[in-house]
Amino acid sequence: MTFEEILEYSIDIIKLKNNYLLNRISELKDLCDSEEDSHISLESFKGMFLFIETIGNISKPSSLTVTESRFFYLE
Repeated sequence: MTFEEILEYSIDIIKLKNNYLLNRISELKDLCDSEEDSHISLESFKGMFLFIETIGNISKPSSLTVTESRFFYLE
């Protein structure tokens, strides 16, 4: 799956409508894309949404970042 397909799934299936999360995800992707040879982990991205789906929609996490290894980290 591509980044866009995973994001579309999260919006459609998980009903992710939270502006904070969508804006932060977009911001993090842009930051990663701007760095040469730096791609986010799609498995980590997908896993984050599976986690959100499991616990139910969250309003605003304490933190949403991308690690140096390009894994999404949701706190």
